[in-house]
Amino acid sequence: MIARPDQKNSGADSDAGFARKVSVRASAKINLFLHVGDKRSDGYHALESLIVFAETSDRIEITPAPDLKLKIAGPLAKALIRDSDSGAHAPGEISARRAGRAYRA
Repeated sequence: MIARPDQKNSGADSDAGFARKVSVRASAKINLFLHVGDKRSDGYHALESLIVFAETSDRIEITPAPDLKLKIAGPLAKALIRDSDSGAHAPGEISARRAGRAYRA
């Protein structure tokens, strides 16, 4: 269970008031092609795509903390941190927006 610091954990699902770190594997994929079709009546575009999954992956860790921040680590981290269009910042920005908090990388 992951809880915000201002939430109290109680009941059968509580873990004695402690939140835990969660670590998941995000498989890498390679887009062989992406075709963006005509706009549909719902405002979205029809998409055709062919992807394959690579054997490599990213590890995503979520750790309870008093504020929301994104830490990018690894051999290409410096390049990703500088490039705000890389998509690496999207999870942090979305999480912060949903929580009504400021985002910082």
